[in-house]
Amino acid sequence: SAFFKIIEPVASFIVDKVVSAFEQLGKAASEASDLVSSALEFLGFDEAAESVRNFTNATGELIEKSNELSDLESKLIKSRREQSLIEKQALIDAEKLRQKRDDESNSLQERIQFNRELGQVLKKQSEDELAIANDALKAAKLRLEIDGETTEALDGLAEAQLEILDIQERINGQQSEQLANENSLRNEGRALAK
Repeated sequence: SAFFKIIEPVASFIVDKVVSAFEQLGKAASEASDLVSSALEFLGFDEAAESVRNFTNATGELIEKSNELSDLESKLIKSRREQSLIEKQALIDAEKLRQKRDDESNSLQERIQFNRELGQVLKKQSEDELAIANDALKAAKLRLEIDGETTEALDGLAEAQLEILDIQERINGQQSEQLANENSLRNEGRALAK
């Protein structure tokens, strides 16, 4: 905490001043390359002018992708902090609903309603976790586009894909349990009706 208090002004300075300076430098470089390519074209060096334009366009696209990746990674840092809280709260809420559903002192209708609420909690948990995991996958794909097929970029992509599958597997298991209990409650209702 003390370290972050010390480093925060430095980080703010970098974001406010240095990033702005680089953006201005990028604009100036783009304008200069436009002038160079126009001059080359005017002098009859059409291929050289086209090469300068292609280089400028490719650099611009790379900068845009890098900015998008930077923004996405910042969002992911915040989301990952919140993810463990989302998971824990969903586990607590789901377990409370399971206890109420399994408590036979509640009426059958109440138990069925608790089971439905459990399904809604699991669905929301799934959506929240998958949204974060999909952002991580998008970031991994962008990193792959920017860095190329490096071992690190490919490992990051595989890790992001595996995280999505892990979430889907866990949530599907919980949903299967919820559906099995829904069927049990229906059967219990039919048995009571007879």
